[in-house]
Amino acid sequence: MERCIKLLTYPDYVDLEEWIRPRAFRIIAAVEKAATIRDAPWDGTLESMPHDEKVMVWASSMLMIRQEDLVARCRELGHFSFYGNLPLGYEGKSPEEAVKQWLEESASD
Repeated sequence: MERCIKLLTYPDYVDLEEWIRPRAFRIIAAVEKAATIRDAPWDGTLESMPHDEKVMVWASSMLMIRQEDLVARCRELGHFSFYGNLPLGYEGKSPEEAVKQWLEESASD
């Protein structure tokens, strides 16, 4: 069964098809062969993160919240956060290893 992964992006005018989607897909596809990514623009606030589903969050340098706060909120809600091509909160792991860990954790919830 194919897994659909929602990818929140900030700012919402980032070129999803040209920049984020290909990079995210390569990383996700390296560990989850049957996955699609559904883009979802995000307003960049901690309060607006979904509570009812696990998502990936792709942040940029334009984010107006501290990186530490983003990581803490994502951990609390079970989300996975990226800054550029680097996963946040998974120090010492490659992006593929970090995504694999998150996919396994989020699938068991």
